[in-house]
Amino acid sequence: MHNHTSDSTCHGTSYSGLTFSFLAGSLAGATVALLLAPQSGKDTREMMGRKLNDTADSALAMKGRLVERLNDTADSALAMKG
Repeated sequence: MHNHTSDSTCHGTSYSGLTFSFLAGSLAGATVALLLAPQSGKDTREMMGRKLNDTADSALAMKGRLVERLNDTADSALAMKG
């Protein structure tokens, strides 16, 4: 018999890892595409700045969701204990 973790823990961890991997891959792909694109340096820098800001916003949103989930988990654990 296999010893598995609960579905919510397993899927939550996988979702966070998958989201982070997607963001990192998107950033890398966008950077390569921008560096190889035939446009001026100023245009490329502006576009890269926008992409970095979008990625930072996505990372902050993911961090907020993770903190909220951790707080919910801690609250549930305290409620079960007490």
